Amino acid sequence: MSEQLLATYERLVLRRPLLALLAVLLVAVAMGFGLPNFKLDASADSLTLEHDKDLDYFREIYQRYGGGDFLIVTFRPKHVDLFSDESLEMLKSLKDDLLAVKDVTSVTSIINAPLLYSPLVTVSDLKEKPRTLLTEGVDRAAAKREFEESPIYRDLILGPDGQTTAVMASLDQDSRYVELVRRRDALRLKRDNEGLSEAEKQELEDVSAEFLVYRTEKAAEAHQRVNDVRRLLDKYRDRAELFLGGPSMITADMIAFIKSDLRIFGVGVVLFIVLVLSLIFRQLRWVVLPLATCLLSLEIMLGYLSWVDWRLTVISSNFVSLLLIMTLAVTVHLVVRYREAL
Repeated sequence: MSEQLLATYERLVLRRPLLALLAVLLVAVAMGFGLPNFKLDASADSLTLEHDKDLDYFREIYQRYGGGDFLIVTFRPKHVDLFSDESLEMLKSLKDDLLAVKDVTSVTSIINAPLLYSPLVTVSDLKEKPRTLLTEGVDRAAAKREFEESPIYRDLILGPDGQTTAVMASLDQDSRYVELVRRRDALRLKRDNEGLSEAEKQELEDVSAEFLVYRTEKAAEAHQRVNDVRRLLDKYRDRAELFLGGPSMITADMIAFIKSDLRIFGVGVVLFIVLVLSLIFRQLRWVVLPLATCLLSLEIMLGYLSWVDWRLTVISSNFVSLLLIMTLAVTVHLVVRYREAL
């Protein structure tokens, strides 16, 4: 069988080099058309196993009790006290700006957190409008002590230094996302334990495709929202130290880090290949040909992954450097054998 394969390879490739090269170039061009659809994935599904118990439990609680995604902004004024009029006015302006961001439903901070211990509020008083820092006549020193010592707010809304606070922007609940995940995971679990009928197999395929498209759309929206919030925070950076956090921010930054790594390590490996080939062969053609082979193999593979919508994750993105290195090793071996045969 191996001899037949070798004979077929020699007849179709080695004896027709121009035709073989043309076929490779045509494949590379076809794969290249898929590159605009190349995607990276840093979602929870890409970082966990199927039927992950902790993730399933989290989604069950989310669906039962509600609660959406959120963004956290830490705020520390530079030149004034946190509880001064200027600082509270800045927080109020920041709150209004965050509420104008798409999908932000509410913003919680020290300026609208209800004061229950300064002075102490009885149960009958809770039906009335709660007192906050912006309520006229509020003792701000007592409010600060409440934020530091209250069992409700301690270590949550005010930092240990008394000058750093957190602002939480709550986002709209995405019930469709959870429903699609629930349907998909239920069918996957039945598939693994009992098996699926033909109708259920088709339903699983349809739900998975719908969820993938929807997740891609929501990821793009979340990334844009994070960028919008960061641009918004830039207006205050001359007067306060601000840092952004939250699940969607982490996901957006992970995608940015993966893209950065692909560029940096990809360029680094290419330069390493050029340097090694130059030192070993000291001839331009033995630098250009292996380098072209490495880059062409990478372009074909990335194009193929784009066509089949196979998304790179934090882990699998490392294959770019590995593919270049392995292709270089095989190419150097072939070049050396070719030179020996001359």
